[in-house]
Amino acid sequence: MTGTLVLIRHSWRRVRPLILLVAALLGAFQVIMVLAARTLQTTGTLSQLAAMLPPVVRFIVGPALVSVMSFAGIAMVGYFHFVVVGALAALAITAGTEPAGEVETGFADLLLARPVPRSSLVTRSVAVLAAASAVVVGAMWLGTAVGLRWLTPPDVARPSWRLVLELGGNLWALMTCWGAVAILAAAASRRRSVAAATAGLLALAAFLLDYVARFWKPAAGLAWLSPFHYFGGMELLMGSTAVSRHITVLLGIAVVCVLAAYVAIRRRDI
Repeated sequence: MTGTLVLIRHSWRRVRPLILLVAALLGAFQVIMVLAARTLQTTGTLSQLAAMLPPVVRFIVGPALVSVMSFAGIAMVGYFHFVVVGALAALAITAGTEPAGEVETGFADLLLARPVPRSSLVTRSVAVLAAASAVVVGAMWLGTAVGLRWLTPPDVARPSWRLVLELGGNLWALMTCWGAVAILAAAASRRRSVAAATAGLLALAAFLLDYVARFWKPAAGLAWLSPFHYFGGMELLMGSTAVSRHITVLLGIAVVCVLAAYVAIRRRDI
């Protein structure tokens, strides 16, 4: 266990600057989005923006348009905006593919020459991934709390803290899920670039499947195969109560991938 803790500290020191930078940026982004929502609300611009949207956008977004084009929707958009989600998925994949990088550089050979079990490589990556996800989402929660506390217009109801927690929890679960997929790819790969490309392409394919399934009925029957199907920020804004089931599914996928990674790292030729 001591060797695993040393590995965790070593890996965390390497990724800490990146994690803290991303956390700071997204925390500040949440404050800015609350400020933007306040400005749009007080100037009456939200209704004008909704009217200017093209019909195809209205069709894709559907009934969620009313929820999104509101103070709460604009303030919370960072929790489900595709740029933020894509960036956090990439961050999770970067953190999760470290075992393949250690095999590629020969660090794993030096490490395993000591009395350290192979499973420590996976355990370390799981711990770093969980910590990174928690720090980033925690910073977003903090930014949201600060923004809502000081910038909410006096005549507008704040989004409930339950909604904020659910949005952040769903985002954390999605980030953990893709990080676990990356850990599995890294446990079976000799090059970090191959592991990252594999996880990245899977994430892209899953995102496209979920996106197409939202407005094309023939693909709707396959939407359940995509982890993004269990990530619904707009649905939560509309009052969906399925967040606990979605988080359970995403964490279930993560657990399966981690268990498979333990098996792969023990059987492979380092």
